[in-house]
Amino acid sequence: MCLNNKDVDWKGKVGQLLGKQISELEFKGKGRRKILLKRTWLKNNFSDLKIDAPDQKFEQYCRAYMLALCGDVLFTEASGDCVSALPLLLLEDMSGLDRWAWGSGVLAYLYRALCKGTHKKRKNMGGCIMLLQLWAWEHITVGRPVPKDVRKELQDMANDGDEDERPTVSFLWKDYTQYADITPHRHLPTHRDQFDSLVDTQVVWTPYEVFRHILPPIVEYEKTMGLLTVPFIYFWIVEMHRPERVLRQFGYAMEAPPNCEYDKQLHDIINYRGGD
Repeated sequence: MCLNNKDVDWKGKVGQLLGKQISELEFKGKGRRKILLKRTWLKNNFSDLKIDAPDQKFEQYCRAYMLALCGDVLFTEASGDCVSALPLLLLEDMSGLDRWAWGSGVLAYLYRALCKGTHKKRKNMGGCIMLLQLWAWEHITVGRPVPKDVRKELQDMANDGDEDERPTVSFLWKDYTQYADITPHRHLPTHRDQFDSLVDTQVVWTPYEVFRHILPPIVEYEKTMGLLTVPFIYFWIVEMHRPERVLRQFGYAMEAPPNCEYDKQLHDIINYRGGD
Protein backbone atom coordinates (compact mmCIF):
# COMPACT_ATOMS: atom_id res chain seq x y z
CA MET A 1 0.00 0.00 0.00
CA CYS A 2 2.27 2.75 -1.25
CA LEU A 3 1.43 5.95 -3.12
CA ASN A 4 3.19 9.28 -3.43
CA ASN A 5 1.64 11.48 -0.76
CA LYS A 6 4.17 14.30 -0.91
CA ASP A 7 2.88 17.84 -1.56
CA VAL A 8 -0.78 16.78 -1.65
CA ASP A 9 -3.28 19.62 -1.26
CA TRP A 10 -5.31 17.86 1.43
CA LYS A 11 -7.98 20.53 1.69
CA GLY A 12 -8.58 20.26 -2.05
CA LYS A 13 -8.33 16.46 -2.00
CA VAL A 14 -10.99 16.19 0.71
CA GLY A 15 -13.29 18.52 -1.24
CA GLN A 16 -12.73 16.58 -4.47
CA LEU A 17 -13.30 13.07 -3.11
CA LEU A 18 -15.91 13.73 -0.41
CA GLY A 19 -17.82 16.50 -2.18
CA LYS A 20 -17.78 18.90 0.75
CA GLN A 21 -15.65 21.95 1.28
CA ILE A 22 -13.65 21.88 4.47
CA SER A 23 -12.20 24.69 6.54
CA GLU A 24 -8.58 24.76 7.68
CA LEU A 25 -9.99 24.77 11.21
CA GLU A 26 -11.24 21.20 10.72
CA PHE A 27 -7.67 19.96 10.30
CA LYS A 28 -5.42 19.27 13.25
CA GLY A 29 -1.72 20.01 13.22
CA LYS A 30 0.58 22.61 11.71
CA GLY A 31 2.11 23.01 8.28
CA ARG A 32 2.54 19.70 6.47
CA ARG A 33 1.27 17.93 9.57
CA LYS A 34 -2.23 19.21 8.75
CA ILE A 35 -3.60 15.92 7.48
CA LEU A 36 -5.67 14.85 10.48
CA LEU A 37 -9.40 15.49 10.15
CA LYS A 38 -11.48 16.10 13.23
CA ARG A 39 -13.79 13.12 13.71
CA THR A 40 -16.70 15.45 14.48
CA TRP A 41 -16.48 16.92 10.96
CA LEU A 42 -17.04 13.52 9.37
CA LYS A 43 -19.91 12.72 11.72
CA ASN A 44 -21.64 16.07 11.20
CA ASN A 45 -21.36 16.00 7.42
CA PHE A 46 -21.95 12.33 6.52
CA SER A 47 -24.54 11.00 8.96
CA ASP A 48 -27.59 11.21 6.70
CA LEU A 49 -27.82 10.12 3.05
CA LYS A 50 -31.12 10.49 1.22
CA ILE A 51 -32.43 7.35 -0.40
CA ASP A 52 -32.77 9.07 -3.79
CA ALA A 53 -29.25 10.55 -3.74
CA PRO A 54 -27.41 10.49 -7.11
CA ASP A 55 -24.67 7.92 -7.70
CA GLN A 56 -21.89 10.47 -7.26
CA LYS A 57 -23.22 11.50 -3.85
CA PHE A 58 -23.62 7.85 -2.86
CA GLU A 59 -19.98 7.17 -3.80
CA GLN A 60 -18.80 10.19 -1.80
CA TYR A 61 -20.67 9.00 1.29
CA CYS A 62 -19.29 5.48 0.85
CA ARG A 63 -15.81 6.97 0.63
CA ALA A 64 -16.42 9.00 3.81
CA TYR A 65 -17.68 5.88 5.61
CA MET A 66 -14.61 3.90 4.58
CA LEU A 67 -12.34 6.77 5.64
CA ALA A 68 -14.02 6.71 9.05
CA LEU A 69 -13.58 2.92 9.18
CA CYS A 70 -9.88 3.32 8.43
CA GLY A 71 -9.48 6.02 11.07
CA ASP A 72 -11.62 4.38 13.75
CA VAL A 73 -10.56 0.74 13.36
CA LEU A 74 -7.77 -0.08 10.90
CA PHE A 75 -5.30 2.83 11.05
CA THR A 76 -6.21 4.67 14.23
CA GLU A 77 -4.28 7.69 15.47
CA ALA A 78 -3.01 7.71 19.03
CA SER A 79 -4.81 11.01 19.70
CA GLY A 80 -8.22 9.34 19.42
CA ASP A 81 -10.09 12.47 18.26
CA CYS A 82 -8.91 12.63 14.65
CA VAL A 83 -8.94 10.58 11.45
CA SER A 84 -6.06 10.65 8.99
CA ALA A 85 -6.99 11.78 5.48
CA LEU A 86 -4.17 9.66 4.05
CA PRO A 87 -6.39 6.64 3.14
CA LEU A 88 -8.30 8.91 0.75
CA LEU A 89 -5.47 8.29 -1.72
CA LEU A 90 -6.36 4.58 -1.60
CA LEU A 91 -10.09 5.28 -1.88
CA GLU A 92 -9.92 7.54 -4.93
CA ASP A 93 -10.75 4.70 -7.34
CA MET A 94 -13.63 2.92 -5.62
CA SER A 95 -13.70 0.21 -8.29
CA GLY A 96 -10.11 -0.85 -7.57
CA LEU A 97 -10.07 -1.25 -3.80
CA ASP A 98 -9.23 -4.94 -4.04
CA ARG A 99 -5.84 -4.22 -5.60
CA TRP A 100 -4.49 -2.96 -2.27
CA ALA A 101 -3.12 -5.40 0.32
CA TRP A 102 -5.22 -4.05 3.19
CA GLY A 103 -4.28 -6.80 5.64
CA SER A 104 -0.53 -6.33 5.34
CA GLY A 105 -1.01 -2.56 5.47
CA VAL A 106 -2.91 -2.88 8.75
CA LEU A 107 -0.16 -5.10 10.18
CA ALA A 108 2.59 -2.70 9.07
CA TYR A 109 0.81 0.19 10.77
CA LEU A 110 0.16 -1.86 13.92
CA TYR A 111 3.76 -3.11 14.13
CA ARG A 112 5.04 0.47 13.94
CA ALA A 113 2.49 1.59 16.55
CA LEU A 114 3.67 -1.21 18.87
CA CYS A 115 7.24 -0.03 18.38
CA LYS A 116 6.36 3.56 19.23
CA GLY A 117 4.21 2.37 22.11
CA THR A 118 7.31 1.10 23.93
CA HIS A 119 8.71 4.62 24.25
CA LYS A 120 8.87 5.68 27.87
CA LYS A 121 6.92 8.91 27.45
CA ARG A 122 4.27 7.44 25.17
CA LYS A 123 0.83 7.42 26.84
CA ASN A 124 -1.41 6.32 23.96
CA MET A 125 -1.07 3.96 21.03
CA GLY A 126 -2.58 3.86 17.58
CA GLY A 127 -3.07 1.00 15.16
CA CYS A 128 -5.75 -1.67 14.90
CA ILE A 129 -6.21 -2.25 18.62
CA MET A 130 -9.19 -4.54 18.04
CA LEU A 131 -6.99 -6.93 16.06
CA LEU A 132 -4.31 -6.83 18.76
CA GLN A 133 -6.86 -7.49 21.49
CA LEU A 134 -8.41 -10.46 19.67
CA TRP A 135 -4.97 -11.93 18.93
CA ALA A 136 -4.03 -11.60 22.61
CA TRP A 137 -7.27 -13.20 23.79
CA GLU A 138 -6.81 -16.11 21.40
CA HIS A 139 -3.17 -16.76 22.26
CA ILE A 140 -2.57 -15.66 25.87
CA THR A 141 -4.53 -16.82 28.91
CA VAL A 142 -3.73 -13.77 31.04
CA GLY A 143 -6.48 -11.18 31.49
CA ARG A 144 -8.84 -12.55 28.88
CA PRO A 145 -12.57 -13.24 29.16
CA VAL A 146 -14.06 -16.71 29.14
CA PRO A 147 -15.30 -17.44 25.58
CA LYS A 148 -18.69 -19.02 25.15
CA ASP A 149 -18.90 -22.42 23.49
CA VAL A 150 -20.14 -21.39 20.06
CA ARG A 151 -18.88 -24.42 18.15
CA LYS A 152 -22.39 -25.66 17.35
CA GLU A 153 -23.41 -22.18 16.21
CA LEU A 154 -20.30 -21.97 14.05
CA GLN A 155 -20.99 -25.42 12.59
CA ASP A 156 -24.57 -24.44 11.76
CA MET A 157 -23.33 -21.27 10.06
CA ALA A 158 -20.74 -23.30 8.15
CA ASN A 159 -23.45 -25.66 6.88
CA ASP A 160 -25.61 -22.81 5.64
CA GLY A 161 -24.82 -20.45 2.80
CA ASP A 162 -21.60 -19.52 1.04
CA GLU A 163 -18.41 -20.91 2.61
CA ASP A 164 -16.67 -17.58 1.92
CA GLU A 165 -19.18 -15.90 4.24
CA ARG A 166 -18.33 -18.03 7.26
CA PRO A 167 -17.34 -16.12 10.41
CA THR A 168 -13.76 -15.94 11.64
CA VAL A 169 -12.43 -17.17 14.99
CA SER A 170 -13.16 -13.77 16.55
CA PHE A 171 -16.78 -14.99 16.67
CA LEU A 172 -15.70 -16.98 19.75
CA TRP A 173 -15.66 -13.82 21.83
CA LYS A 174 -19.23 -12.94 20.99
CA ASP A 175 -21.25 -12.09 24.11
CA TYR A 176 -18.63 -13.07 26.71
CA THR A 177 -19.79 -12.43 30.28
CA GLN A 178 -16.85 -13.00 32.62
CA TYR A 179 -13.07 -13.05 32.80
CA ALA A 180 -10.82 -16.06 33.17
CA ASP A 181 -9.52 -15.12 36.62
CA ILE A 182 -10.84 -13.21 39.60
CA THR A 183 -8.43 -10.31 39.07
CA PRO A 184 -10.32 -7.14 38.14
CA HIS A 185 -9.82 -6.77 34.41
CA ARG A 186 -8.84 -3.10 34.79
CA HIS A 187 -6.14 -3.81 37.38
CA LEU A 188 -3.11 -2.88 35.29
CA PRO A 189 -0.31 -3.54 37.82
CA THR A 190 -1.56 -7.08 38.46
CA HIS A 191 -1.75 -7.86 34.76
CA ARG A 192 1.75 -6.50 34.24
CA ASP A 193 3.05 -8.86 36.91
CA GLN A 194 1.22 -11.76 35.24
CA PHE A 195 2.73 -10.94 31.86
CA ASP A 196 6.21 -10.64 33.39
CA SER A 197 5.89 -14.18 34.79
CA LEU A 198 4.29 -15.65 31.65
CA VAL A 199 5.48 -19.16 30.69
CA ASP A 200 5.02 -21.06 27.44
CA THR A 201 2.22 -23.24 28.87
CA GLN A 202 0.10 -20.09 29.21
CA VAL A 203 0.31 -19.46 25.47
CA VAL A 204 -2.13 -21.09 23.06
CA TRP A 205 0.16 -21.46 20.05
CA THR A 206 -2.34 -22.80 17.52
CA PRO A 207 -5.80 -21.59 18.61
CA TYR A 208 -7.40 -21.98 15.18
CA GLU A 209 -6.72 -25.66 14.44
CA VAL A 210 -9.83 -27.00 16.17
CA PHE A 211 -12.02 -24.67 14.08
CA ARG A 212 -10.16 -24.86 10.79
CA HIS A 213 -12.73 -27.11 9.09
CA ILE A 214 -15.52 -24.60 9.61
CA LEU A 215 -13.59 -21.39 8.89
CA PRO A 216 -13.60 -19.53 5.55
CA PRO A 217 -11.29 -21.12 2.93
CA ILE A 218 -9.18 -17.95 2.85
CA VAL A 219 -7.91 -18.84 6.34
CA GLU A 220 -6.09 -21.90 4.92
CA TYR A 221 -4.68 -19.76 2.12
CA GLU A 222 -3.53 -17.10 4.60
CA LYS A 223 -1.81 -19.77 6.70
CA THR A 224 0.43 -20.58 3.72
CA MET A 225 1.00 -16.92 2.91
CA GLY A 226 1.83 -16.28 6.56
CA LEU A 227 5.03 -18.32 6.21
CA LEU A 228 6.52 -15.87 3.72
CA THR A 229 9.26 -13.51 4.91
CA VAL A 230 8.16 -10.31 3.20
CA PRO A 231 7.90 -6.58 3.92
CA PHE A 232 4.55 -5.17 5.01
CA ILE A 233 4.09 -1.67 3.58
CA TYR A 234 1.80 1.22 4.42
CA PHE A 235 2.98 4.39 2.68
CA TRP A 236 6.16 5.41 4.56
CA ILE A 237 6.02 2.41 6.94
CA VAL A 238 7.96 -0.74 6.01
CA GLU A 239 7.93 -3.56 8.56
CA MET A 240 9.29 -7.06 7.94
CA HIS A 241 7.14 -10.10 8.57
CA ARG A 242 9.31 -12.64 10.44
CA PRO A 243 7.47 -16.01 10.62
CA GLU A 244 10.73 -17.88 11.29
CA ARG A 245 10.74 -16.34 14.77
CA VAL A 246 7.28 -17.65 15.71
CA LEU A 247 7.07 -21.04 13.96
CA ARG A 248 5.03 -22.55 16.80
CA GLN A 249 2.15 -20.34 15.71
CA PHE A 250 2.14 -22.27 12.43
CA GLY A 251 2.32 -25.70 14.06
CA TYR A 252 6.07 -26.24 13.56
CA ALA A 253 8.81 -26.99 16.08
CA MET A 254 10.68 -23.88 17.13
CA GLU A 255 14.45 -23.91 17.24
CA ALA A 256 16.68 -21.00 18.24
CA PRO A 257 15.51 -18.16 15.99
CA PRO A 258 18.01 -16.63 13.56
CA ASN A 259 19.32 -13.12 14.06
CA CYS A 260 16.81 -10.47 13.09
CA GLU A 261 18.22 -8.00 10.59
CA TYR A 262 17.12 -4.46 11.32
CA ASP A 263 17.34 -1.57 8.87
CA LYS A 264 17.43 1.47 11.15
CA GLN A 265 17.55 3.93 8.25
CA LEU A 266 14.37 2.43 6.77
CA HIS A 267 12.71 2.31 10.18
CA ASP A 268 13.48 5.98 10.86
CA ILE A 269 11.92 7.37 7.67
CA ILE A 270 10.04 10.58 8.43
CA ASN A 271 6.32 10.17 7.94
CA TYR A 272 3.75 12.37 6.21
CA ARG A 273 3.25 14.46 9.38
CA GLY A 274 6.91 15.07 9.96
CA GLY A 275 7.06 12.69 12.92
CA ASP A 276 8.47 9.23 13.57
